[in-house]
Amino acid sequence: MSSKSCSPSGAINTPNLAYLRAIHHWGCLRWLAGWQDGCEKDNMEPQEDVIVDIPKDRVKFFGGTGKMLLPSPATVAALIKKIPKRKLITTNLLCKELTDQFKVRGTCPVTTQKALQTIAHGSSKNIAYWRVINTNGGLIARFPGGAAGQAVLLVEEGFTIDTKGKVAKVKNFRESLVRFD
Repeated sequence: MSSKSCSPSGAINTPNLAYLRAIHHWGCLRWLAGWQDGCEKDNMEPQEDVIVDIPKDRVKFFGGTGKMLLPSPATVAALIKKIPKRKLITTNLLCKELTDQFKVRGTCPVTTQKALQTIAHGSSKNIAYWRVINTNGGLIARFPGGAAGQAVLLVEEGFTIDTKGKVAKVKNFRESLVRFD
């Protein structure tokens, strides 16, 4: 990993982000400008939280124009740390909570997933990333050890995994969803 920072330079949370443009292309967030030399292509998530205008091609997805959060791994990790044992959060609820926290119209699900992957692959067991599941209760195959690795960690916490369907899911997961007040 490069020792150089991959953060855009200058102020982050400003309406005029001339040095930074985020667009969605084939479902992937691509940074087009403003990154310093030495950044690795696979490490493109922001190192700081970035608030940008919702791209025109994503207005329908977010239900209108406005601002969108591109969360950093540190912000996503801080929210995951608030999830107690025997509680879960879905990826959609994670984005919704970040949206409410930052008072924006939406949170980029692609950047959130990338931050989640960074956390999962960078932490031992310091951050309970395995408590994040897909919206339908399904396990996340891109976590270390795949869905089976996540299943082991969830079973250790007392959850039951249903493996009858195409995708392994947490049984009765809705009963265990965390509620932030």
